[in-house]
This record gives sequence, C-alpha cells and structure tokens, in this order.
Amino acid sequence: MDEIMQYFDQSTFAMLLTIYLLVKFDKTINQLNQSIADLKIEIAKLQSDCKVRNKKDEE
Repeated sequence: MDEIMQYFDQSTFAMLLTIYLLVKFDKTINQLNQSIADLKIEIAKLQSDCKVRNKKDEE
C-alpha cells in the first residue's frame, strides 16, 4: 500500500481507491442479483414439482 501511495498524492489515491471499491461493489451486487435470479428459478421448479405431486396425491 505504501509503495502505491508514493506515486500518488493522498486525494488522488483516495479517488482511485473509491473507484476501485465502487467497481468491486458493483460486481458483487451483480453476482448477488444473479444468485437471487438462480434461486428464484429453483424455487419455481420446486413449487411446480410440489403442485404436480399434490395433483397426483389427490387422484
């Protein structure tokens, strides 16, 4: 960290660090959104399976 800071003044370093963290945060949010979408698909499949089983049980 100190090696990097010697090339930039403090405000520039803070700006670069903020940009890096925002990009990292955005990627994390995108991954979480994808995981949520995948989970919703799995839940829909399970609900569909349950409905099919319930219909079979009723017959």
